[in-house]
Amino acid sequence: MSSRETQRLILDSALRLFNQHGSPNVSTNRIAEDCGISKGNLNYHFRTKQEIVLTLFWQMSQETLAESALEDGTAEERTAALFARQLGNAWRYRFFVREAAALLREQSILRRRFADLRRRNAGEWRRALGDLAAAGRMRPLPPEPEFELLLGAVFVHCDHWLHFVETQDEEIDETAFAHGYETLLLLLGSYLTEVGRAAMHRPAAVDAAAGQFLAYITPPPAQGRHRAMAESQTLTV
Repeated sequence: MSSRETQRLILDSALRLFNQHGSPNVSTNRIAEDCGISKGNLNYHFRTKQEIVLTLFWQMSQETLAESALEDGTAEERTAALFARQLGNAWRYRFFVREAAALLREQSILRRRFADLRRRNAGEWRRALGDLAAAGRMRPLPPEPEFELLLGAVFVHCDHWLHFVETQDEEIDETAFAHGYETLLLLLGSYLTEVGRAAMHRPAAVDAAAGQFLAYITPPPAQGRHRAMAESQTLTV
């Protein structure tokens, strides 16, 4: 296994374990065992668990910012795609969303990087909502203090909607996405025009975004030890 493959295996295992159990409850020993590698091998690539968390955050940031949701389609389609991407990444890296306050207190470099990600993400939402206004889907954007509150509400919704769904013992699927999207439109409701409300409900916008959301939350293929275990279980059956 190459060094790059080993790093990928470590990060995939750590992300899955952090999401399942919370990062404070997962040691590097447990990650190494899960990967089927020695603790020394893991430490060669990542000296501490904090380095793994930082790398996973960098990975999340790259996925959030590199995959532009705002290039193609109508203004409403681009806004729905942006929501799908942010909602999907919040679930894919849900351990970070759940533990954000504690992690940001503990690591100043993570706090700075998180602030930069939020700033750039806010710029995308400004552009998306501005495009809706330019297309007649929204009324003119509100003044800055009110707009900042609106952006904050959108971020809270994107970050925590699926955790609310999880507490209701419901599946994280296209129905959860559809309900989350409807809730987003309620947040934007007083700003949308009649034309905008109709446009935001068009299947072309909603169905495509739901498909993108499902792609975001689909876990990568099992690697290393877990791939072997899965194949073994398949052979046994």
